[in-house]
Amino acid sequence: LVLMTRCTPVAGRYISCLRRNFVARVPLTQDTTLPNGVRVATESKAGQTAAISVIVNTGSGHETEKNNGIAHFLEHLAFKGTSKRSKHQLELEIENMGGTLNAFTSREHTVYITKVFKYDIDKAVDILSDIIQNSRYDPRDITYEKGVVLREMEEVNKNVEEFAMDHLHEIAFAGSSLGFTILGPQHNIENFTREGIVEYVNSYYTSKRIAVVAAGAVKHEELVALTDEKFTSLRLSSEQDSCTLPEAKFIGAYRNLESNISAKNYGVLAFKGASWSSGEMIPLLVIQSFIGTYDSYLGLGNEIFSNLAHRVASTNPCESIKSFITSYDTNGLVGCSFSSGERNLEPLIKSIISEYASLAKTLTSADVDRAKHRLKASLAMMYDGVVPVCEDMGRQLLTIGRRVPLQEFFDRIDAIDINIIRDTCVRHFVDVSPSIVTVGAVDDFDYENVKSWSKW
Repeated sequence: LVLMTRCTPVAGRYISCLRRNFVARVPLTQDTTLPNGVRVATESKAGQTAAISVIVNTGSGHETEKNNGIAHFLEHLAFKGTSKRSKHQLELEIENMGGTLNAFTSREHTVYITKVFKYDIDKAVDILSDIIQNSRYDPRDITYEKGVVLREMEEVNKNVEEFAMDHLHEIAFAGSSLGFTILGPQHNIENFTREGIVEYVNSYYTSKRIAVVAAGAVKHEELVALTDEKFTSLRLSSEQDSCTLPEAKFIGAYRNLESNISAKNYGVLAFKGASWSSGEMIPLLVIQSFIGTYDSYLGLGNEIFSNLAHRVASTNPCESIKSFITSYDTNGLVGCSFSSGERNLEPLIKSIISEYASLAKTLTSADVDRAKHRLKASLAMMYDGVVPVCEDMGRQLLTIGRRVPLQEFFDRIDAIDINIIRDTCVRHFVDVSPSIVTVGAVDDFDYENVKSWSKW
Protein backbone atom coordinates (compact mmCIF):
# COMPACT_ATOMS: atom_id res chain seq x y z
CA LEU A 1 0.00 0.00 0.00
CA VAL A 2 2.84 2.38 0.78
CA LEU A 3 4.29 1.75 -2.69
CA MET A 4 0.92 2.41 -4.30
CA THR A 5 0.35 5.69 -2.45
CA ARG A 6 3.68 6.99 -3.69
CA CYS A 7 2.65 6.41 -7.29
CA THR A 8 1.19 9.21 -9.33
CA PRO A 9 -2.48 8.74 -10.23
CA VAL A 10 -1.70 9.28 -13.92
CA ALA A 11 -2.39 5.86 -15.48
CA GLY A 12 0.76 5.34 -17.52
CA ARG A 13 3.10 6.50 -14.75
CA TYR A 14 1.17 4.51 -12.17
CA ILE A 15 1.65 1.29 -14.14
CA SER A 16 5.30 2.12 -14.75
CA CYS A 17 5.85 2.70 -11.01
CA LEU A 18 4.25 -0.61 -10.08
CA ARG A 19 6.35 -2.36 -12.71
CA ARG A 20 9.58 -0.88 -11.38
CA ASN A 21 8.69 -1.94 -7.85
CA PHE A 22 7.92 -5.47 -9.02
CA VAL A 23 11.11 -5.81 -11.08
CA ALA A 24 13.15 -4.59 -8.13
CA ARG A 25 11.87 -7.58 -6.15
CA VAL A 26 12.73 -10.15 -8.83
CA PRO A 27 15.73 -12.20 -7.65
CA LEU A 28 19.01 -11.69 -9.44
CA THR A 29 20.47 -14.70 -11.22
CA GLN A 30 23.80 -15.98 -9.99
CA ASP A 31 25.66 -18.15 -12.48
CA THR A 32 28.81 -20.24 -12.01
CA THR A 33 30.57 -22.66 -14.36
CA LEU A 34 32.35 -25.48 -12.55
CA PRO A 35 35.80 -26.69 -13.68
CA ASN A 36 34.16 -29.73 -15.33
CA GLY A 37 31.90 -27.48 -17.43
CA VAL A 38 28.60 -27.88 -15.55
CA ARG A 39 26.63 -24.63 -15.28
CA VAL A 40 25.13 -23.84 -11.86
CA ALA A 41 22.59 -21.03 -11.56
CA THR A 42 20.25 -19.84 -8.84
CA GLU A 43 17.58 -17.23 -8.20
CA SER A 44 17.17 -16.93 -4.45
CA LYS A 45 14.21 -15.52 -2.59
CA ALA A 46 12.74 -15.84 0.88
CA GLY A 47 10.51 -18.81 1.52
CA GLN A 48 10.41 -22.36 2.76
CA THR A 49 10.76 -24.34 -0.48
CA ALA A 50 13.05 -24.56 -3.47
CA ALA A 51 12.94 -26.18 -6.87
CA ILE A 52 16.15 -27.83 -8.09
CA SER A 53 16.53 -29.05 -11.63
CA VAL A 54 19.07 -30.83 -13.78
CA ILE A 55 18.54 -29.86 -17.41
CA VAL A 56 20.31 -31.80 -20.15
CA ASN A 57 20.83 -30.25 -23.56
CA THR A 58 19.29 -33.10 -25.50
CA GLY A 59 15.82 -33.97 -26.73
CA SER A 60 14.06 -35.49 -29.71
CA GLY A 61 15.48 -32.76 -31.95
CA HIS A 62 18.98 -34.17 -31.39
CA GLU A 63 17.97 -37.71 -32.38
CA THR A 64 18.16 -39.67 -35.61
CA GLU A 65 15.44 -41.66 -37.34
CA LYS A 66 16.99 -44.81 -35.87
CA ASN A 67 16.95 -43.71 -32.22
CA ASN A 68 14.06 -41.22 -32.23
CA GLY A 69 12.31 -41.49 -28.88
CA ILE A 70 15.33 -42.52 -26.84
CA ALA A 71 15.57 -39.24 -24.86
CA HIS A 72 11.99 -39.66 -23.66
CA PHE A 73 12.50 -43.38 -23.01
CA LEU A 74 15.57 -42.63 -20.90
CA GLU A 75 13.53 -40.19 -18.84
CA HIS A 76 11.14 -43.06 -18.03
CA LEU A 77 14.02 -45.17 -16.75
CA ALA A 78 15.30 -42.43 -14.44
CA PHE A 79 13.22 -43.45 -11.44
CA LYS A 80 13.68 -47.21 -11.77
CA GLY A 81 16.65 -47.35 -9.45
CA THR A 82 20.37 -46.66 -9.32
CA SER A 83 23.45 -48.50 -8.09
CA LYS A 84 22.87 -46.77 -4.70
CA ARG A 85 19.08 -46.74 -4.44
CA SER A 86 16.29 -49.08 -5.46
CA LYS A 87 13.13 -47.73 -7.05
CA HIS A 88 11.37 -48.09 -3.70
CA GLN A 89 14.14 -46.23 -1.86
CA LEU A 90 13.97 -43.34 -4.32
CA GLU A 91 10.24 -43.01 -3.89
CA LEU A 92 10.48 -43.36 -0.10
CA GLU A 93 13.17 -40.69 0.26
CA ILE A 94 11.17 -38.17 -1.76
CA GLU A 95 7.98 -39.02 0.10
CA ASN A 96 9.67 -38.71 3.50
CA MET A 97 10.83 -35.23 2.55
CA GLY A 98 7.34 -34.25 1.46
CA GLY A 99 8.83 -33.37 -1.92
CA THR A 100 8.07 -34.04 -5.55
CA LEU A 101 10.27 -35.52 -8.26
CA ASN A 102 9.39 -35.30 -11.95
CA ALA A 103 10.95 -35.43 -15.37
CA PHE A 104 9.93 -34.44 -18.87
CA THR A 105 11.38 -34.34 -22.36
CA SER A 106 10.98 -31.72 -25.07
CA ARG A 107 12.40 -31.38 -28.56
CA GLU A 108 15.38 -29.52 -27.09
CA HIS A 109 15.94 -30.64 -23.49
CA THR A 110 15.44 -33.36 -20.91
CA VAL A 111 14.54 -32.03 -17.47
CA TYR A 112 14.70 -33.68 -14.03
CA ILE A 113 13.17 -31.49 -11.36
CA THR A 114 12.39 -31.76 -7.67
CA LYS A 115 10.71 -29.42 -5.21
CA VAL A 116 11.59 -29.74 -1.52
CA PHE A 117 11.81 -27.82 1.72
CA LYS A 118 14.90 -25.65 1.98
CA TYR A 119 16.51 -27.85 4.62
CA ASP A 120 16.36 -30.86 2.26
CA ILE A 121 18.20 -29.28 -0.69
CA ASP A 122 21.34 -31.35 -0.04
CA LYS A 123 19.31 -34.57 -0.15
CA ALA A 124 17.56 -33.47 -3.34
CA VAL A 125 20.85 -32.72 -5.10
CA ASP A 126 22.19 -36.09 -4.01
CA ILE A 127 19.16 -37.87 -5.47
CA LEU A 128 19.33 -35.95 -8.76
CA SER A 129 23.06 -36.61 -9.13
CA ASP A 130 22.48 -40.29 -8.38
CA ILE A 131 19.79 -40.57 -11.06
CA ILE A 132 21.89 -38.78 -13.68
CA GLN A 133 25.14 -40.67 -13.00
CA ASN A 134 24.21 -44.07 -11.57
CA SER A 135 20.95 -45.29 -13.10
CA ARG A 136 21.01 -49.05 -13.63
CA TYR A 137 19.06 -49.41 -16.89
CA ASP A 138 18.06 -52.92 -15.90
CA PRO A 139 16.93 -54.96 -18.96
CA ARG A 140 13.79 -55.99 -17.05
CA ASP A 141 12.93 -52.31 -16.45
CA ILE A 142 13.59 -51.56 -20.12
CA THR A 143 11.18 -54.27 -21.19
CA TYR A 144 8.53 -53.06 -18.75
CA GLU A 145 8.87 -49.40 -19.77
CA LYS A 146 8.42 -50.26 -23.43
CA GLY A 147 4.87 -51.24 -22.59
CA VAL A 148 4.39 -48.10 -20.50
CA VAL A 149 5.60 -45.80 -23.29
CA LEU A 150 3.47 -47.56 -25.90
CA ARG A 151 0.42 -47.05 -23.70
CA GLU A 152 1.44 -43.43 -23.26
CA MET A 153 1.60 -43.13 -27.04
CA GLU A 154 -1.99 -44.37 -27.25
CA GLU A 155 -3.05 -41.70 -24.77
CA VAL A 156 -1.16 -38.95 -26.62
CA ASN A 157 -2.84 -39.97 -29.85
CA LYS A 158 -6.21 -39.57 -28.10
CA ASN A 159 -5.35 -36.01 -27.09
CA VAL A 160 -6.32 -33.96 -30.12
CA GLU A 161 -4.07 -30.99 -29.23
CA GLU A 162 -0.90 -33.10 -28.86
CA PHE A 163 -1.85 -35.30 -31.82
CA ALA A 164 -2.33 -32.31 -34.13
CA MET A 165 0.80 -30.51 -32.88
CA ASP A 166 2.97 -33.58 -33.54
CA HIS A 167 1.67 -33.75 -37.10
CA LEU A 168 2.15 -30.01 -37.51
CA HIS A 169 5.84 -30.33 -36.61
CA GLU A 170 6.18 -33.29 -38.95
CA ILE A 171 4.93 -31.37 -42.00
CA ALA A 172 6.29 -27.91 -41.12
CA PHE A 173 9.81 -29.25 -40.45
CA ALA A 174 9.76 -32.18 -42.86
CA GLY A 175 13.22 -33.66 -43.40
CA SER A 176 14.50 -32.34 -40.08
CA SER A 177 14.73 -33.99 -36.66
CA LEU A 178 12.73 -31.04 -35.33
CA GLY A 179 9.78 -32.74 -37.02
CA PHE A 180 10.25 -35.95 -35.01
CA THR A 181 7.77 -36.79 -32.27
CA ILE A 182 9.09 -36.78 -28.72
CA LEU A 183 7.92 -40.34 -28.02
CA GLY A 184 9.28 -41.74 -31.27
CA PRO A 185 7.73 -44.41 -33.51
CA GLN A 186 6.52 -47.75 -32.15
CA HIS A 187 9.23 -49.69 -34.00
CA ASN A 188 12.01 -47.73 -32.28
CA ILE A 189 10.46 -48.11 -28.82
CA GLU A 190 10.13 -51.85 -29.22
CA ASN A 191 13.79 -52.18 -30.23
CA PHE A 192 15.58 -50.03 -27.66
CA THR A 193 18.37 -51.95 -25.89
CA ARG A 194 20.45 -51.34 -22.81
CA GLU A 195 23.55 -50.98 -24.98
CA GLY A 196 21.91 -48.30 -27.10
CA ILE A 197 20.71 -46.43 -24.02
CA VAL A 198 24.13 -46.46 -22.35
CA GLU A 199 25.73 -45.27 -25.60
CA TYR A 200 23.23 -42.41 -25.77
CA VAL A 201 23.90 -41.40 -22.14
CA ASN A 202 27.65 -41.45 -22.69
CA SER A 203 27.24 -39.28 -25.79
CA TYR A 204 24.82 -36.64 -24.53
CA TYR A 205 24.86 -36.65 -20.71
CA THR A 206 28.23 -34.93 -20.54
CA SER A 207 29.18 -32.11 -18.19
CA LYS A 208 29.22 -29.47 -20.93
CA ARG A 209 25.60 -30.27 -21.84
CA ILE A 210 24.23 -30.08 -18.28
CA ALA A 211 23.00 -27.25 -16.10
CA VAL A 212 22.00 -27.51 -12.44
CA VAL A 213 19.61 -24.70 -11.51
CA ALA A 214 17.53 -23.80 -8.49
CA ALA A 215 14.95 -21.20 -7.55
CA GLY A 216 13.47 -20.28 -4.18
CA ALA A 217 14.97 -20.65 -0.71
CA VAL A 218 18.44 -21.63 -1.90
CA LYS A 219 21.91 -20.14 -1.44
CA HIS A 220 24.04 -20.02 -4.56
CA GLU A 221 27.35 -20.88 -2.93
CA GLU A 222 25.78 -23.92 -1.25
CA LEU A 223 24.34 -25.26 -4.52
CA VAL A 224 27.69 -24.71 -6.24
CA ALA A 225 29.46 -26.68 -3.51
CA LEU A 226 26.87 -29.46 -3.56
CA THR A 227 27.01 -29.78 -7.35
CA ASP A 228 30.79 -29.81 -7.34
CA GLU A 229 30.73 -32.53 -4.66
CA LYS A 230 28.00 -34.72 -6.12
CA PHE A 231 28.43 -34.52 -9.90
CA THR A 232 31.85 -36.14 -10.09
CA SER A 233 31.16 -39.09 -12.41
CA LEU A 234 29.97 -37.23 -15.49
CA ARG A 235 31.83 -37.73 -18.73
CA LEU A 236 33.73 -34.53 -19.46
CA SER A 237 33.22 -34.66 -23.22
CA SER A 238 32.08 -36.69 -26.19
CA GLU A 239 31.87 -36.37 -29.95
CA GLN A 240 28.34 -35.01 -29.51
CA ASP A 241 29.32 -32.01 -27.36
CA SER A 242 28.96 -29.70 -30.35
CA CYS A 243 25.70 -31.30 -31.49
CA THR A 244 22.95 -28.68 -31.80
CA LEU A 245 19.48 -28.66 -33.26
CA PRO A 246 19.59 -28.79 -37.06
CA GLU A 247 18.74 -25.83 -39.24
CA ALA A 248 15.10 -26.63 -39.87
CA LYS A 249 13.50 -24.97 -42.88
CA PHE A 250 9.82 -24.10 -42.46
CA ILE A 251 7.60 -25.70 -45.09
CA GLY A 252 4.02 -24.73 -45.85
CA ALA A 253 1.87 -27.85 -46.17
CA TYR A 254 -1.54 -29.33 -45.36
CA ARG A 255 -2.56 -32.62 -43.72
CA ASN A 256 -6.14 -33.77 -43.08
CA LEU A 257 -6.46 -36.55 -40.51
CA GLU A 258 -9.70 -38.47 -40.22
CA SER A 259 -10.26 -39.25 -36.56
CA ASN A 260 -12.94 -39.40 -33.89
CA ILE A 261 -10.69 -38.49 -30.95
CA SER A 262 -12.46 -35.15 -30.50
CA ALA A 263 -16.16 -34.32 -30.28
CA LYS A 264 -15.51 -31.28 -32.49
CA ASN A 265 -13.44 -30.90 -35.60
CA TYR A 266 -10.07 -29.44 -34.69
CA GLY A 267 -7.29 -27.69 -36.52
CA VAL A 268 -3.97 -26.03 -35.99
CA LEU A 269 -2.41 -23.45 -38.31
CA ALA A 270 1.13 -22.12 -38.12
CA PHE A 271 3.33 -19.62 -39.88
CA LYS A 272 7.11 -19.51 -39.73
CA GLY A 273 8.09 -18.29 -36.27
CA ALA A 274 11.43 -17.29 -34.79
CA SER A 275 14.27 -18.86 -32.81
CA TRP A 276 14.84 -18.04 -29.14
CA SER A 277 17.67 -15.64 -29.97
CA SER A 278 16.06 -14.03 -33.01
CA GLY A 279 15.41 -10.31 -32.98
CA GLU A 280 11.86 -11.11 -34.11
CA MET A 281 11.06 -13.13 -31.00
CA ILE A 282 9.78 -10.20 -28.93
CA PRO A 283 7.65 -8.67 -31.75
CA LEU A 284 6.05 -12.06 -32.37
CA LEU A 285 5.32 -12.47 -28.65
CA VAL A 286 3.59 -9.10 -28.69
CA ILE A 287 1.54 -10.13 -31.75
CA GLN A 288 0.62 -13.44 -30.15
CA SER A 289 -0.49 -11.59 -27.05
CA PHE A 290 -2.76 -9.39 -29.16
CA ILE A 291 -4.38 -12.35 -30.95
CA GLY A 292 -5.19 -14.11 -27.67
CA THR A 293 -8.03 -16.63 -27.34
CA TYR A 294 -11.73 -17.03 -27.92
CA ASP A 295 -14.04 -19.60 -26.31
CA SER A 296 -17.76 -19.67 -27.04
CA TYR A 297 -18.43 -21.56 -23.79
CA LEU A 298 -17.10 -18.88 -21.44
CA GLY A 299 -20.32 -16.87 -21.71
CA LEU A 300 -18.46 -13.56 -21.34
CA GLY A 301 -19.03 -10.32 -23.15
CA ASN A 302 -17.53 -9.71 -26.57
CA GLU A 303 -15.03 -7.15 -25.28
CA ILE A 304 -13.21 -9.76 -23.19
CA PHE A 305 -11.74 -11.31 -26.33
CA SER A 306 -8.97 -9.96 -28.55
CA ASN A 307 -9.83 -8.31 -31.83
CA LEU A 308 -8.55 -10.97 -34.20
CA ALA A 309 -10.03 -13.95 -32.35
CA HIS A 310 -13.38 -12.19 -31.95
CA ARG A 311 -13.55 -11.01 -35.57
CA VAL A 312 -12.91 -14.52 -36.85
CA ALA A 313 -15.40 -16.11 -34.46
CA SER A 314 -18.11 -13.51 -35.13
CA THR A 315 -18.22 -14.34 -38.86
CA ASN A 316 -17.59 -18.10 -38.79
CA PRO A 317 -19.08 -21.14 -36.98
CA CYS A 318 -16.27 -21.43 -34.45
CA GLU A 319 -16.15 -22.77 -30.90
CA SER A 320 -12.63 -21.75 -29.92
CA ILE A 321 -9.47 -20.06 -31.12
CA LYS A 322 -6.24 -20.16 -29.16
CA SER A 323 -3.01 -18.49 -30.24
CA PHE A 324 0.40 -20.05 -29.61
CA ILE A 325 4.07 -19.47 -30.23
CA THR A 326 6.68 -22.23 -30.09
CA SER A 327 10.37 -21.41 -30.41
CA TYR A 328 13.51 -23.49 -30.70
CA ASP A 329 17.22 -22.83 -31.06
CA THR A 330 17.03 -22.58 -34.86
CA ASN A 331 13.42 -21.87 -35.82
CA GLY A 332 9.88 -21.69 -34.51
CA LEU A 333 6.14 -21.68 -35.15
CA VAL A 334 3.52 -19.01 -34.55
CA GLY A 335 -0.19 -19.44 -35.15
CA CYS A 336 -3.38 -20.68 -33.56
CA SER A 337 -5.53 -23.73 -32.94
CA PHE A 338 -9.27 -23.75 -33.54
CA SER A 339 -12.31 -25.99 -33.21
CA SER A 340 -15.69 -26.08 -34.93
CA GLY A 341 -18.71 -28.31 -35.39
CA GLU A 342 -18.60 -27.76 -39.17
CA ARG A 343 -17.22 -30.28 -41.65
CA ASN A 344 -16.20 -27.54 -44.04
CA LEU A 345 -13.39 -25.66 -42.30
CA GLU A 346 -12.19 -23.84 -45.39
CA PRO A 347 -14.11 -20.58 -44.67
CA LEU A 348 -12.80 -20.53 -41.09
CA ILE A 349 -9.21 -21.21 -42.15
CA LYS A 350 -9.44 -18.60 -44.90
CA SER A 351 -10.75 -16.06 -42.39
CA ILE A 352 -7.93 -16.78 -39.93
CA ILE A 353 -5.22 -16.46 -42.59
CA SER A 354 -6.78 -13.27 -43.97
CA GLU A 355 -6.96 -11.75 -40.49
CA TYR A 356 -3.30 -12.53 -39.81
CA ALA A 357 -2.36 -10.99 -43.18
CA SER A 358 -4.39 -7.85 -42.45
CA LEU A 359 -2.77 -7.22 -39.06
CA ALA A 360 -0.08 -5.04 -40.63
CA LYS A 361 -2.81 -2.69 -41.89
CA THR A 362 -5.38 -2.87 -39.09
CA LEU A 363 -3.31 -2.79 -35.90
CA THR A 364 -3.15 0.55 -34.11
CA SER A 365 -0.65 1.95 -31.62
CA ALA A 366 -3.26 1.44 -28.88
CA ASP A 367 -3.55 -2.24 -29.85
CA VAL A 368 0.21 -2.65 -29.65
CA ASP A 369 0.43 -0.90 -26.27
CA ARG A 370 -2.32 -3.11 -24.88
CA ALA A 371 -0.62 -6.26 -26.18
CA LYS A 372 2.70 -5.14 -24.69
CA HIS A 373 1.11 -4.76 -21.25
CA ARG A 374 -0.46 -8.22 -21.55
CA LEU A 375 2.90 -9.73 -22.47
CA LYS A 376 4.65 -8.04 -19.53
CA ALA A 377 1.98 -9.34 -17.19
CA SER A 378 2.35 -12.90 -18.44
CA LEU A 379 6.14 -12.75 -18.07
CA ALA A 380 5.85 -11.33 -14.56
CA MET A 381 3.36 -14.01 -13.50
CA MET A 382 5.93 -16.66 -14.34
CA TYR A 383 7.87 -15.53 -11.29
CA ASP A 384 5.03 -16.50 -8.96
CA GLY A 385 6.24 -20.11 -8.72
CA VAL A 386 9.70 -21.56 -8.16
CA VAL A 387 9.18 -24.48 -10.55
CA PRO A 388 8.47 -22.44 -13.72
CA VAL A 389 11.31 -20.07 -12.83
CA CYS A 390 13.65 -23.03 -12.44
CA GLU A 391 12.60 -24.54 -15.77
CA ASP A 392 12.87 -21.25 -17.66
CA MET A 393 16.26 -20.42 -16.16
CA GLY A 394 17.74 -23.76 -17.24
CA ARG A 395 16.27 -23.53 -20.73
CA GLN A 396 17.74 -20.06 -21.26
CA LEU A 397 21.18 -21.07 -19.99
CA LEU A 398 21.41 -23.99 -22.41
CA THR A 399 19.68 -22.32 -25.37
CA ILE A 400 21.01 -18.77 -25.47
CA GLY A 401 23.86 -19.09 -22.97
CA ARG A 402 22.55 -16.75 -20.28
CA ARG A 403 19.55 -15.87 -18.14
CA VAL A 404 17.73 -12.86 -19.55
CA PRO A 405 16.71 -10.52 -16.68
CA LEU A 406 13.05 -9.56 -16.50
CA GLN A 407 13.97 -5.89 -16.77
CA GLU A 408 15.75 -6.60 -20.05
CA PHE A 409 12.60 -8.30 -21.35
CA PHE A 410 10.57 -5.27 -20.32
CA ASP A 411 13.05 -2.87 -21.97
CA ARG A 412 12.96 -4.85 -25.23
CA ILE A 413 9.17 -4.90 -25.15
CA ASP A 414 9.08 -1.13 -24.50
CA ALA A 415 11.30 -0.63 -27.58
CA ILE A 416 8.67 -2.22 -29.83
CA ASP A 417 6.49 0.23 -31.74
CA ILE A 418 3.74 -0.01 -34.35
CA ASN A 419 6.23 0.09 -37.25
CA ILE A 420 8.23 -2.88 -35.94
CA ILE A 421 5.01 -4.85 -35.45
CA ARG A 422 3.79 -4.02 -38.95
CA ASP A 423 7.10 -5.02 -40.54
CA THR A 424 7.08 -8.29 -38.59
CA CYS A 425 3.50 -9.03 -39.69
CA VAL A 426 4.39 -8.45 -43.34
CA ARG A 427 7.38 -10.80 -43.19
CA HIS A 428 5.56 -13.62 -41.41
CA PHE A 429 1.91 -13.40 -42.46
CA VAL A 430 1.64 -11.71 -45.89
CA ASP A 431 1.96 -13.65 -49.17
CA VAL A 432 3.09 -16.83 -47.40
CA SER A 433 1.96 -20.45 -47.16
CA PRO A 434 1.27 -21.65 -43.61
CA SER A 435 1.24 -25.24 -42.43
CA ILE A 436 -2.20 -26.58 -41.52
CA VAL A 437 -3.39 -29.77 -39.82
CA THR A 438 -7.07 -30.65 -39.46
CA VAL A 439 -8.42 -33.52 -37.35
CA GLY A 440 -11.88 -35.09 -37.39
CA ALA A 441 -14.59 -35.48 -40.02
CA VAL A 442 -13.28 -32.60 -42.13
CA ASP A 443 -13.79 -31.96 -45.83
CA ASP A 444 -10.58 -31.62 -47.84
CA PHE A 445 -9.82 -28.31 -49.52
CA ASP A 446 -7.39 -27.24 -52.22
CA TYR A 447 -4.19 -26.16 -50.49
CA GLU A 448 -3.04 -24.42 -53.66
CA ASN A 449 -5.48 -21.62 -52.83
CA VAL A 450 -4.06 -20.99 -49.37
CA LYS A 451 -1.24 -18.63 -50.33
CA SER A 452 -3.71 -16.35 -52.13
CA TRP A 453 -5.64 -15.91 -48.86
CA SER A 454 -2.63 -14.17 -47.32
CA LYS A 455 -2.23 -11.66 -50.17
CA TRP A 456 -3.31 -8.07 -49.85
